[in-house]
Amino acid sequence: MGDRVGSREEQPEHMVELTKGFQMGRTEVTEKHWNAVMTGKATGTMKPKVNVSWIDAQAFIAKLNARNDGFHYRLPTEAEWEYCARAGDPKQIAANYHELAWYASNAQGFLQEVATTKMSNIWGLYDMLGNASEWVQDYLDVEYYSKSPGRDPK
Repeated sequence: MGDRVGSREEQPEHMVELTKGFQMGRTEVTEKHWNAVMTGKATGTMKPKVNVSWIDAQAFIAKLNARNDGFHYRLPTEAEWEYCARAGDPKQIAANYHELAWYASNAQGFLQEVATTKMSNIWGLYDMLGNASEWVQDYLDVEYYSKSPGRDPK
């Protein structure tokens, strides 16, 4: 996880072992999904829900967990998110990035509907490298990568 040339909080690149199983949603949470959970009305687009604070995301997760549907919902850790974004590829950015990700030069500055014209990664996850930013469970510490444990970092 991490990067050799990225921003300071992404350095250094280092090996991490994840020892606990987890599941990841296939797409970003859409406006329609957000509204269905938060208001009970499945209105809105199939574009990612944006302008959501970390606290808002926690409230959304609490409502999901209140359904008691047999799943325990939570945000992934940074290490889990990066593991899924890389999908087993040790490179920071996949060679076929333009086929997987919406980014500034190919999205013309607009959010795109999830799971439509871009491919999923090899694990079936969409928009892990673009479209909208995602929250993770961890807190930001610009020095954390240099001192984080090599096993199940939080």
